[in-house]
Amino acid sequence: MFIQNFRQFLTTPQQSLSHWRILFWLSLSLTFSIIYSILVLQQAFDGEYVVQDDARKHIFWMRRFLDPELFPNDLIANFFASVEPFGLTTVYRFFISFNLDPMVINKCLPLVLGVIMTGYCFGICLQLFPIPMAAFITSLLLNQSIWMKDIFVAAIASSFSYPLFLGFLYYFLKKSVIPCLIVLILEGLFYPPTVLVSAGILLINLFQIKDKKICFISDQKQIKFYVTGLVIASLMLVYYLISSSEYGPIINVAEAKTLPEFQENGRGNFFSDDGIEYWLLGIRSGMIPRELFSPITLCLGLFLPILARFPRQFTLVKQIKNSAFFIQLLFVSLSLFFLAHLFLFYLFLPNRYTSHSFYLLIAVSTGITLTVIIDALLRWVEQPSIYQPKNIKIFQNLLALGVTTIIAIVVIFYPSFLETFTSPSYKEPREATLYDFLSQQPKDTLIASLSPEADNIPSFAQRSVLIAWEYSIPYQVGYHRQIRQRAMDLIEAQYSQDLQVLRNFIQTYNVDLILLDGNAFIPYYLTNNNWFRQWKFKAEEVKPTLKPDTPPAVITTLIDLCSVYQTDTFIVVDANCILELPQTQ
Repeated sequence: MFIQNFRQFLTTPQQSLSHWRILFWLSLSLTFSIIYSILVLQQAFDGEYVVQDDARKHIFWMRRFLDPELFPNDLIANFFASVEPFGLTTVYRFFISFNLDPMVINKCLPLVLGVIMTGYCFGICLQLFPIPMAAFITSLLLNQSIWMKDIFVAAIASSFSYPLFLGFLYYFLKKSVIPCLIVLILEGLFYPPTVLVSAGILLINLFQIKDKKICFISDQKQIKFYVTGLVIASLMLVYYLISSSEYGPIINVAEAKTLPEFQENGRGNFFSDDGIEYWLLGIRSGMIPRELFSPITLCLGLFLPILARFPRQFTLVKQIKNSAFFIQLLFVSLSLFFLAHLFLFYLFLPNRYTSHSFYLLIAVSTGITLTVIIDALLRWVEQPSIYQPKNIKIFQNLLALGVTTIIAIVVIFYPSFLETFTSPSYKEPREATLYDFLSQQPKDTLIASLSPEADNIPSFAQRSVLIAWEYSIPYQVGYHRQIRQRAMDLIEAQYSQDLQVLRNFIQTYNVDLILLDGNAFIPYYLTNNNWFRQWKFKAEEVKPTLKPDTPPAVITTLIDLCSVYQTDTFIVVDANCILELPQTQ
């Protein structure tokens, strides 16, 4: 009797959303999402200088809303302000109106996004498989998968796409027309690529197979719903195209293939001679997210199609509803993936069309698989047998409870088995005193540097940089060509043996400070620095200035005269001092 009651509590289908069992499992799901977010928050506020990797380029410029004098005439700040979606900017601007630092907002938003995504994920699973425990397992595993990466933690446009996309799917499955269309609009305002996936779902549902022929569905109410959604999706995409950055056009494939920026070690590493890497595993070009099966328990979702073939042994598979939804979502995602490759880079990056769908599908499949297995195991124990010895029956009960307990421990406490669970990609400075110094400089200060530390200057010191690796996005030609030219000019000036070349560079770009790595004039620096790894030909050009038997780069002879900050790690040189030095000196 205990086993039967236990099974009924765990695996009994439930339709009413207000039932206590659903509320129990939903509350548990939300609790774990909050716990995971708190683990990340602890890292986020573990120091004065902590910033998320992607937030460095997408959020830093929003400090202009607090202080309009920051980042004046800043190419990088202007570019990222122009490409950020309206929805993201509006959310941050709303909270900034309460005098909150956008970087603090950035650290707190993931908690809210995680809770919203968890709620929608739970609801989606119930629409497909009305077992509350399965919905809990699904949302738990999806949370573990998301928090093991930096998807949410960045709190940028792509982070909002997860709760919004899942919200659209939830309302679509429920046929809740108005909420579904509202979320569709929000998708367009935050992350347009998901609008295409949502529109694909609407489009494919306009058709049905009848008498082995493809024809329109007959339900007029649904037709109006789907057509209205497609019209809204089209308007949102048109709005996105109209409001796109003035730093275009988008780079074409032919030019991209000739640029080192899109090859191995390039900032926009995309192309590869390895077919598996290019089509399947590439972080931008590949179909399958590399960390799709993290946590490893998600691999169990691959067994769902096998279990579905044995409904007598695994009775609960009969509860799967809307099974066509799995195929539809997979078909739409893959279609857009290949379409994005066909019209590269005009539909942005191909993997953006499969990652959301794959993460959701594998989590749902795993949640259903584990629930079906647990139910089958408990039903096996319940089967009566007058010939079965009592000891055997006790052993079966213990075995069933033991296996169920092991599954629960593995699923719930999996993060505890890892050395590092959350991976928020937070960045901290190599030397905090550098930012204390830079933040005291005038607000219109422009800093030139080839150092990786330049990536952090706008976020930590709130001062402009001429270039930085993190900001050198190569997709918009108008922006990329300016960054490329600046980088080449800076390399030439920093390693030139001619003082006039250095002075011309300073005057051309109105540079105020030059930040040098302490090891910038040692040969191995060229193999470690991102700029030189990307442009190998530039590394070959500057190597002669690093040899003992040749004249050094002229800037190294000026450090004692013009440095305003110097440690073993960094050197800051006053560019105006270089301009004011007498030619003879």
